[in-house]
Amino acid sequence: GNLYCILMLIIKMIKQILCILLCCVNLHVYGGVPCDGGAFDPETFVIAGDKALLIEKTLLKENPRVALIARVGSDLSQYNLHYSHIAFLIKDTSLQQWNVIHLLNHCNTATSSIYNQGLMNFFLDDVYNYDSRLVIPSPLLQNRLFALLHSQKKLSLHENQYSLIAYPFSTQYQNSNQWVLELIASALTGANTRTQIQSWLRKEHYSPTQISIPKIKLLGAKLFKKNIRIDDHPKQERHTNHYTLVSAESVFNFLAQGHEIIFDKEFRTN
Repeated sequence: GNLYCILMLIIKMIKQILCILLCCVNLHVYGGVPCDGGAFDPETFVIAGDKALLIEKTLLKENPRVALIARVGSDLSQYNLHYSHIAFLIKDTSLQQWNVIHLLNHCNTATSSIYNQGLMNFFLDDVYNYDSRLVIPSPLLQNRLFALLHSQKKLSLHENQYSLIAYPFSTQYQNSNQWVLELIASALTGANTRTQIQSWLRKEHYSPTQISIPKIKLLGAKLFKKNIRIDDHPKQERHTNHYTLVSAESVFNFLAQGHEIIFDKEFRTN
């Protein structure tokens, strides 16, 4: 048993090295390309590889079909939040590895795309720090998500018009965590449209996160970033500058509320 685990880790390390070499040759094919067009430094590759191996070691032990992973893409401490972005981890049974499927808004543009990446790339997307949180849902939800993530439905529930602070109960825009939440809701209910999903989330008392954004700060962000839009929010929120959104924490809280979590572990950077 121990020998098998050691051999598997060696194989994973070789794959990570090959991944690094591939990234160096052809960076533009990944969603994690630096927005300034520059290359990643070697230390970043080493750290990202170490973090990926740490997560893979846990996945090897727990052996889920589907899991959720969160990272710290930016400092959200002023909003009492830690993790900024959630992705699905889905097991590729033929290769015995896990792929990351998530929605990414690249370089502050007004649109987003769905990406399927290696785990190492998940930690190469210009993160604020390398903390992460791994959550494994119930076996039934895993099976439903596994089927959904292998279908075209994951794309039909994607709205490519992006807003970082998209209103949770509007279909006008969508942010990364909102797409994850809505796929989870679709897996739980079988709902086929975002309108149906959002209606169900209201009935199930999904509680979005509320943040306060001063008008001056919001105005500055809107002037320089195309990915921040507020016209989907109710007038009351725009008047008070208190905006609700789908945060990583709110997604995990909703899963916990429905008793849909069987494993939950944080990997904090020392």
